[in-house]
Amino acid sequence: MRVPVLVLALLALPLAAGVAQNRGGNSGSKSKVRSSDVASDCKDQQAAALARAEADGHSPYGLDKKCDDPVPPPPPPPPSDQPPTGPHEARGVVFEDIDGNGAQDMFAGEMGLAGWSVQLYWNGQLVGTATTDADGMYLFPNLGNSDKLWSVCVVPQAGYVRTGPAGSACNGDGTAYTLKNTVPTQLRTNFGEMLQ
Repeated sequence: MRVPVLVLALLALPLAAGVAQNRGGNSGSKSKVRSSDVASDCKDQQAAALARAEADGHSPYGLDKKCDDPVPPPPPPPPSDQPPTGPHEARGVVFEDIDGNGAQDMFAGEMGLAGWSVQLYWNGQLVGTATTDADGMYLFPNLGNSDKLWSVCVVPQAGYVRTGPAGSACNGDGTAYTLKNTVPTQLRTNFGEMLQ
């Protein structure tokens, strides 16, 4: 009587092992997650989040996403059309160039011209305007590094002709610069204006 029971027990071992493999899988292989299980988990989490929001008196806005839909990537940032700020500055003087040589000689009476408009451009767009003070000086602070050009341009006035510098921006009435420096930099542009 004992022999048949032992034989039956030995025969049942492989069958029990197969059932265990089907339930737990092989220890060396990874079990696959079904998409229906993921959707079910999502729906359970969603229901719990909605219940928590309702219990706390919060708006459930944004908690009602569809679990089957993939999460869209965030939108790209809008293109920057604002000039960068930093430690640099553009400054200079608009002066009366009596002898027309393009260089200021204060001992010869070549003084600054007050009330002249000087414009600052970045990437081709006007980003600032300054009016020269009593000494003919202007200043644009807080300029930042950029791959795009900064331009400093004087606005011409009737009765004067510009003697310097040789213009590379604003139809010859200004100078263009690039800023790629970690050290604070002064973009110095002096504009000579000769009375006609």
